[in-house]
Amino acid sequence: MGAPKPQVWFSLDEAAEFIGLEPRKIQRLVKKRMIPHYRPSGSPTGQLRFHRDDLTDYMASCRVEVGQH
Repeated sequence: MGAPKPQVWFSLDEAAEFIGLEPRKIQRLVKKRMIPHYRPSGSPTGQLRFHRDDLTDYMASCRVEVGQH
């Protein structure tokens, strides 16, 4: 048996924990279409799902560069 595969799909709460934000902050980002997300039911009010790579890319886009001295 190999090592377990890392989780790929996250619920709202799991995504919030993964990137260290409150779920309501993630909901605001979704509403503003600032973070990629999926609604498997197709309903605009259905459950949210987030892909691990999208969350990682979102965090990378928030990186603040440091100045050189």
